[in-house]
Amino acid sequence: VCFMPGVHGARLTYGYYSYADYNFPPKTIVFWGFNPTATDIVEYEEILNAVKRGSKLIVIDPIENEISKIADVWIRLRPGTDLAFCLGMMNVIIDENLFDRPFVGTWTVGFSRLRDHLKNYDPEKVAELTWVPKVMIQKAARLYALKRPGYIRWGNGIETTMNSFQTCRAISILRAIVGNLGVPGGEVKYSLPGGL
Repeated sequence: VCFMPGVHGARLTYGYYSYADYNFPPKTIVFWGFNPTATDIVEYEEILNAVKRGSKLIVIDPIENEISKIADVWIRLRPGTDLAFCLGMMNVIIDENLFDRPFVGTWTVGFSRLRDHLKNYDPEKVAELTWVPKVMIQKAARLYALKRPGYIRWGNGIETTMNSFQTCRAISILRAIVGNLGVPGGEVKYSLPGGL
C-alpha cells in the first residue's frame, strides 16, 4: 500500500530504487503526489536550495500546498488519474522526439511496443480523463524532457491508488526514456556504506 509499489515498480523496470542527486542539482524536479513540506522537511530544504540554484519545479498534485505555490508548473489532476497523465506525458515526449534516443537504443527493450500503446493516450484524450488541459500536459512533458537531468519524487499520493504499481512502472519508464537514470543530477542508485 505504501512505498512498496514504488520500490518494486522501479526495480522491475530498471533494477533499483532511485534517489535524487541534489548536489548536482537536477535541472528539473517533479513532485508527484508528494508534499515534502508536511512529510520530509530535510528533503524540502534540499529542494529549496536546488530551486535557488536554478532547478525548475513541476508539482503533480490535486491539492494546493506550500510546494505547489512555488512550482513553475502545477498540475492539478483528477485524483486517481496519475497513470493516464504519465502515459500522456510519454505520448508527447515520444511524438515530439524529445526522448533520449541513444539511451533508449542502448538500454531499453520494447520501445516500439510502448510507442504503439501510447497512441491511445494523446493529450486530448488524457485531458478528458485527468481534467488537466492539453496545453498543461504538453508543458509538463516538454519541461521534463528538455531540462535534463531531472528527478521525479513520488509519494503516497500515487502509492495508495488502485493502479499504484502500474503508475510507478509508468513513471519509471518515463524516467528511462528521457535518459535520467544513473546521471549526475538525475535518478541515482542509493547504496548503503560498504556497497550493500
